[in-house]
Amino acid sequence: MKAVQQNILQQLFKAYSRKKGRKPSLDVVVDLTTLRKEGQFKGLPVSCLNGKYGLHLVVVYLLIGNARFPWSFAIWKGKGMASESKLAVAMIKSLCRRLQGRFQIKVMADSGFDNQYFLRPLSQLGLTVLVATKGDRKVGEKKVKELFYNGSWVKLNTPELQVTVAWFERRYPTGKTERRYVLCNQPVSARTLIQWGRRRWAIETFFKTAKGRFGLDQFGQRTLRGLIRFLFLSLLAWILSFLVSEQPEQLEDWGDRAVRVTRVLLHWVLVAEFLMLQDQLFSPSRLYVLSVAG
Repeated sequence: MKAVQQNILQQLFKAYSRKKGRKPSLDVVVDLTTLRKEGQFKGLPVSCLNGKYGLHLVVVYLLIGNARFPWSFAIWKGKGMASESKLAVAMIKSLCRRLQGRFQIKVMADSGFDNQYFLRPLSQLGLTVLVATKGDRKVGEKKVKELFYNGSWVKLNTPELQVTVAWFERRYPTGKTERRYVLCNQPVSARTLIQWGRRRWAIETFFKTAKGRFGLDQFGQRTLRGLIRFLFLSLLAWILSFLVSEQPEQLEDWGDRAVRVTRVLLHWVLVAEFLMLQDQLFSPSRLYVLSVAG
């Protein structure tokens, strides 16, 4: 897992190696997804959250240009253990240390992370943080839904933090509309804030693809170690399918892409194994042993 992360960083550093000028912007998207399961799994932290029973993953997803990678994940182990927000903050802090200040980082998350345990520590790190919020969130003496100006610069009650609040109307296929609210710890316009917020939905597409095409939620392991291995291999299959594809930014069926990438990688693995075997058979030490034995 560490080797894959290091490879991702090397690719980012190589593609965005500017030494002068403005730092490239890296979007870090955080979200919680549930891998639904039924029954009892004594060795796994399966629980019920928001009416969904199963295994709950906190996932950190990176977006930069057309490139996108699942960076890391943590398993929420239930009430009384580390919260989803604290797990996400720990993963983001680790990422920031490894990026060595080479990027401008913008963190985006759903309303489940709209709390002081997520907003305060990331703001203290100097990161731009954008989260969805609810209309009854208190800002000063008012609620978010009572604000008059779209793009208001106001002060949160908990934590005490200055934020920009914006909203937009989301229309569902049924024709119904719903007002959604977002807040950011930077003074930006409502238009900019809404544009940033739209990129957060990329992680929803990733979840759908990872579950539908790469079996992320089809695990059968009953131990935590086995489960982590399965989840990592599922995410690795997604990463390889994205990297090896000649034009990963183009829309295509992920199943067809995975089959094509498998053929490429299988050929590469067979060649690599043959070369390793050749080195072992014809190594100087082995030839010397054979000559002595002869």
